[in-house]
Amino acid sequence: MAILRGIFVLSSFTCLFALGACGSDDDESSAGGGTLVGFTGSKCKKESGGAALTAAEAHAGLECVRWKPSGEGLQIDLSNFEGACGASWQGVAKQSEKGLELRATNPSCLLAACGSCMYDWSFQVKVDTTSDLALDLVTDPCPGQQTPETESLTLPLSKSAEGELCHYASYGGLSWQAGALGQCGQAFMPCQKSGGMCDGTGAPCQAGLECAPGASATEEVCHPTCTTDTDCALSGILSCKAGLCEAPTSF
Repeated sequence: MAILRGIFVLSSFTCLFALGACGSDDDESSAGGGTLVGFTGSKCKKESGGAALTAAEAHAGLECVRWKPSGEGLQIDLSNFEGACGASWQGVAKQSEKGLELRATNPSCLLAACGSCMYDWSFQVKVDTTSDLALDLVTDPCPGQQTPETESLTLPLSKSAEGELCHYASYGGLSWQAGALGQCGQAFMPCQKSGGMCDGTGAPCQAGLECAPGASATEEVCHPTCTTDTDCALSGILSCKAGLCEAPTSF
């Protein structure tokens, strides 16, 4: 989800503050919405450091929703969601017309001028787990002043008490992260020479990976090679197509 409005995208990874500190402290829990039991979140991933990625570590380049039963109902984990750099995220859960809305919001509207970031958010919610659950996932960087970004999906709770759904993560957010951590050309990250933060030199991808379109023809990432689906990590999510392990383009 591209959330670059209202911040200045700099060519340097040095964070020059626009309105607040770059990166966020551990996110606070919010009791809003009546169904939220707890909320936690990561700091901006591009500022936390990172090791080289292997072909098996496909999650690094995917946006995923995982769910499992918890003592209070359901734990829903969101990984690699794009948000504004420097935001201090809080969680809100409330009933929607279709089912449940989970909202990561930055009520202070404090942002930093260092591009976009990838975040992980975890919601503990009280909700009926006996039937499928329609979810609206909302990222709101500045309530009332910027338009929130929304993704929708349905958790098949009637068939699976726990599981995960994934698709290619935001290309813009991954580019910022890969450039900052030296991960361009690694598994499911933007290819080298793709422009932007990954406009580097050398081979487009590491050995054993091939540069090919991800979520769109213009968003090329490095895919592991394969012969059958069993050669791909994340069984049931990645599939072998034309010799490459590919992810879905939507939930």
